[in-house]
Amino acid sequence: MGINWRWIKVLWPLMVATALMLGCGYLSTNIMSSVRAYIGGEGLYSKNQKEAVLFLNQYAVSHNESDYRKFLGAIAVPLGNQDARLALEQPNGNLDAARSGFLAGGNHPDDIDGMISLFRIFRKVPYVSEIIAIWAEGDRYINALNLEAKRLHVSITSGNDDEEFLRSSLARIMHINTLLNPLEQEFSAKVGDASRKTQHLLLFVRLIIAALLMTCGCVISISILRKNDEFQKELLFNEERLWLAMRGTSDGLWDWDILRKCAYYSPRLMEILELGSEEAVHTENYFSQFIDPKYRDHVRTEMAKALHANSVYEIEFRLITRSGNLRWVRSRGQSALDAAGRPVRMVGALTDITERKDAELALHDSRTELRNLVEHQARAKEDERKRIAREIHDELGSMLTGIKAYVSVSIERAVSAGHAPEPLLVHATCLADEAMETVRRVIAELRPSVLDDLGIWVALEWYAGQIQDRSGLQCKFSISNRAAMVALDAERSIMLFRIVQEALTNVVRHAEASQMTIIVLHYKNIILVEIRDNGNGIETGQLLNGAAWGILGMHERARHFGAHLHVSGVSGLGTTVRLRLPLDGVTTE
Repeated sequence: MGINWRWIKVLWPLMVATALMLGCGYLSTNIMSSVRAYIGGEGLYSKNQKEAVLFLNQYAVSHNESDYRKFLGAIAVPLGNQDARLALEQPNGNLDAARSGFLAGGNHPDDIDGMISLFRIFRKVPYVSEIIAIWAEGDRYINALNLEAKRLHVSITSGNDDEEFLRSSLARIMHINTLLNPLEQEFSAKVGDASRKTQHLLLFVRLIIAALLMTCGCVISISILRKNDEFQKELLFNEERLWLAMRGTSDGLWDWDILRKCAYYSPRLMEILELGSEEAVHTENYFSQFIDPKYRDHVRTEMAKALHANSVYEIEFRLITRSGNLRWVRSRGQSALDAAGRPVRMVGALTDITERKDAELALHDSRTELRNLVEHQARAKEDERKRIAREIHDELGSMLTGIKAYVSVSIERAVSAGHAPEPLLVHATCLADEAMETVRRVIAELRPSVLDDLGIWVALEWYAGQIQDRSGLQCKFSISNRAAMVALDAERSIMLFRIVQEALTNVVRHAEASQMTIIVLHYKNIILVEIRDNGNGIETGQLLNGAAWGILGMHERARHFGAHLHVSGVSGLGTTVRLRLPLDGVTTE
């Protein structure tokens, strides 16, 4: 199915705007999810910081190691978040360390990637950088708290029960806790404020995209309306032009309204169909009843192709008119498209070509009769050659044989009587031998007996040898084993022999060649005969010359048996004659 570029031009701005809306919604969801994760993380941070202070106070009083371990478990959450922040603030950001830090900070694994992306993308935004600064300040107090806890732990585990040290340590711990509380409150407030600002920003972006989408929709709608108006004007102009053309042409015109499923026929078209004075508007299938059933499916197929490809529709077919007369017509048409590229109308003309078709048929019949006449003359010529060859052999051959016998007897009698043979009689004997050789050659030219006695393949090889002996031209004959097994009938054999004979005669007379090759092959129920020489090479002008009767005769002989003859040449390299003879109905030995 082809691409509808019109729809793509209309829809692509909408698709882009929709994609932006979806992207904005996806980004908004991820950002808000990450913001909520930071808010939750801040709650864990604050809760565990307070628990750490509580456990540390209990440890200062109880000196119980379990209280200290509880402190370490609680303080690990702020420290883990601190590790994540420090990893992300590195130049390239240590993402693995950041993930480990957020996991240690008690954050959910599914939220960590979003928290990392939010930190890296928005860290330079002013209100986000303020949050990060508060976070870093809180971490500084967390580190101070952790350091104070380590000192207290060392003092207690070493057995130092200095009350003054314990009181001062607890005082520092409470002071740190006092400083952390407002920072945590400020951090929470800043995160909430950043969340609201981000929501407002994303809402503003969505409003811009929505406005863009509305603008694109308005522009596209205006463009469609403008093109539709232009199309309507053009359609009205075409209708007026069609009406003028219908009044001034001798062809029958038709106008097929695809949407309304009806067709208009001009008066001339009604005349061609012999419809009389019927209504000019009919259903879209009305015309089909006049198409000869033999051509009906083909006409429908070609019209469907033209509509699908928006190409010119042109076809010749036969009609059966209302009164039963047969008419040959040529129908041509072109479809018209709407603004969406769909065919809504097809307009065309119908030309009556019956006289031309009748002339073509008459010409075809005349050519067929001419070929039959030529073939009849060829057969008559072959029969006459055969008769003349037989009469020459029987009559003239016998007379020459008798003359030579009488002269030979006279010479033998003179020799027996002791006299020298008469020179004229001896010369007469030589003349009789030459005459008999001439008779044999003429008979072979007229109708070689080897063709009837031994078949076409032996006859071709024999004739090639005769040409070599008489002209000195080196002749090679080659035949494949499969071809040698094919037994051609008498008519095909004569045709093939005469074509080869004419080709060899042309080589001897015109080619000035030194060698020639005849190749016979059998391939896919076809006999291939190729004759090549190394002579001058026939030129294209000679092939097109109407006076080249020998070549024309070769073509005509081949055409009668459904064979294809091709003659080609290259100047200075020789000529090639190729014959492709189909073997339908021919048997093999």
